[in-house]
Amino acid sequence: MSATDRAAADAPDRARWATVVVCVSVAVIGVNTTAVSVTALDMADELELGAVTLSWVVNAYLLTAASFALIGGRVGDELGRSRTLAIGCGVFTLGSLTAAVAPGDTVVLVGRVLQGLAAALVLPSGIEVLHATTPQRTAERRSYRWRGIVYATAFGVGPLVGAALTDLVGWRAFFVLEVLVMGALTLACFPLRSASRRGRRRRTDDLLGAVLAVPLVALLVLFAERALGWGLVWWPTLVVAVAILGLGVAFVHVERRRPHPLLHLSLLHRRRLVGANVAVLAASIGMVGLLYWCNLFAQSAAVFDATALAVVVLLAPFIVSIVAYTQLAMWLGHRFGGYVPVLVGLSSSVVGFWLLSRTGPDTTEAQLLVPLAVCGLGAGVANAGLVGAAVLDLPPGRLDEAAGITTLARFAGSALAIAIGSASFLAVAPGVEVAQAAQAVDAEQVALGGRSLDRSLAKVDAALVQRLLATVRADAAEVFARTMRVAAVVVLVLLVLATWLLRAGGPPPARGSST
Repeated sequence: MSATDRAAADAPDRARWATVVVCVSVAVIGVNTTAVSVTALDMADELELGAVTLSWVVNAYLLTAASFALIGGRVGDELGRSRTLAIGCGVFTLGSLTAAVAPGDTVVLVGRVLQGLAAALVLPSGIEVLHATTPQRTAERRSYRWRGIVYATAFGVGPLVGAALTDLVGWRAFFVLEVLVMGALTLACFPLRSASRRGRRRRTDDLLGAVLAVPLVALLVLFAERALGWGLVWWPTLVVAVAILGLGVAFVHVERRRPHPLLHLSLLHRRRLVGANVAVLAASIGMVGLLYWCNLFAQSAAVFDATALAVVVLLAPFIVSIVAYTQLAMWLGHRFGGYVPVLVGLSSSVVGFWLLSRTGPDTTEAQLLVPLAVCGLGAGVANAGLVGAAVLDLPPGRLDEAAGITTLARFAGSALAIAIGSASFLAVAPGVEVAQAAQAVDAEQVALGGRSLDRSLAKVDAALVQRLLATVRADAAEVFARTMRVAAVVVLVLLVLATWLLRAGGPPPARGSST
């Protein structure tokens, strides 16, 4: 048998192996994105983190992934797709190990940055590996569909995994599990090396574009996060705005003149691609923001004082809706057009957020169940077949760029979700006045409502205890309600934009595609 015949005979096995490796890798990233929201309060308690520092621990991962998203796919052209996937899994392993052994917030931040960089490599390179190892179009679409289903399910089960490990072992156990899985995947990528060379393009000459893209995206997300806190006329706002404008002009100038640019600007003229990613942005804001802030609200010792597993039970309607709606969204898109699942799903999110914005200090867990289920409908859109269909409409030579845009939209939306809640937290400043009057150890940690609240209560005068609890409970509810109001407005605006773009973007995509 010739080498060509052997390669053809081995192709189905390599395609199946590639699908398994890629699906497991995106599953770890999906679980990591949502599980940390549930482990966050225990992490804050042990490391004595305040609310703002904790938000940065979560956001370091999201911001880094968004910043490097555009160049993550292109790295595969330089180093090879399967090699890039292996490097991404290896860097993720290192980041997880760093977080698992972290003695304080600085080391945790380093670990989360490494995880974010790895996610920016794994997600787009995985898409390219599937394309390279599945020569038949039908098999390729089937692989994308499995990847999309696994990714969506991972977002849903992430809180359960994080909660179980946090309550039974501790928050560090979650990162240890990631070390074991991603370490094994790093080795599993090597059999794919010979199969991932199909369709390689010329190496990029756009180093300057890559250098400009990282700070441009980072500053854009940072500006969106901090502009309200800085104020519209304070000097940080003006400095960052000028820097963004300068970097943006320079990036466009460079990309227009490179024969092989990091990002072909013509992709932004494809309305379906842009509309799909606007939908991903909106759904990511809803999903990650709700998981993170609902967890902090429910686990607060002044509110429900729930364990991590109890929070998962509370979030069950939301989590189940994420997974279930993925299949329904794909069916709606194939049957009626790509804009229909966006319209139905994100409209549900807006309604759910509005209902949650009515949360008060006397709200019970039972009263949150229906709004959470309604919000889950919209969150499912982020991982439905819509984005994959838009990506697969493109020529293979643009696959890495489209995957990078989608990765950017997903992680930028998640980072903005944490930022929206952080801005609400700082605006309300929950419990600060009473905590200071009580001479608590740290007013911000008291406001967060973890075990630090119990430690502080033991140090204050008995006459102030009930007043402190009532204030923290009321302000925690106000933070959560305000966050949900802002999220409702943001998602509504993005919903209108995404629906308009998708409806005007041409006929519905081919059947059976997904990312």
